[in-house]
Amino acid sequence: NFIACRFIAMIQRHISNINCYTVINYLLIWLSFCIITYFLANHDKAVYGLSSVILLMGFGFEYYVKFQFTKNAALYAIAGIILITEVLKGTIKRKNPAMIMAGFLIIAGSFARFEAAGMAAVIMFPYIICVFLENKEKKGVLRVFAGIAVIFLAVISFYMMDRTYYLKNNDWKKFVGYDKKRVELIDYGFPDILPDGISNEDVHMFKNWNFADPDVFN
Repeated sequence: NFIACRFIAMIQRHISNINCYTVINYLLIWLSFCIITYFLANHDKAVYGLSSVILLMGFGFEYYVKFQFTKNAALYAIAGIILITEVLKGTIKRKNPAMIMAGFLIIAGSFARFEAAGMAAVIMFPYIICVFLENKEKKGVLRVFAGIAVIFLAVISFYMMDRTYYLKNNDWKKFVGYDKKRVELIDYGFPDILPDGISNEDVHMFKNWNFADPDVFN
């Protein structure tokens, strides 16, 4: 999202000796795992230690080492949604700060990769409904759903602003078109029958990320 890019670029100008984008994402990953392990502690204290170890050992490498945008976006969104469900259950006393934090994580996920965050939200939605039905008589439930509506509208608004910005800029339109094809080729690979002008050597170079060199690929 161009808004996140502008914000990070502003910070990067003042702190030029570190990669601010990477640091911010690592902080978000750490925060997300903290929220998820907190949820596990409240859900079943008997298996909390074991489940937390399995979670961190099973997924820690995927997030802290591999560092893939789609996975990160889904993680942020899931952590934010789990925080909302904890507010619905009444396990968190300071509801307003918790909802703000949840909104921040969900929006951060949509900034990282809108489609991945959206998919995570769709998967988690039935769980939200179940928690709501179990706690619908509790005070403040409607306020929580009002907060959810605000978060949803913010995510959609930021996404529309992002799309509008790209459509108005020809250079960005070209980049988005290129990036879409690049992602398709990385995720799904080249077709079995290569198009004219593309050799097996080209495919090998592309798979080794040489496409980042504009003198080699365009």
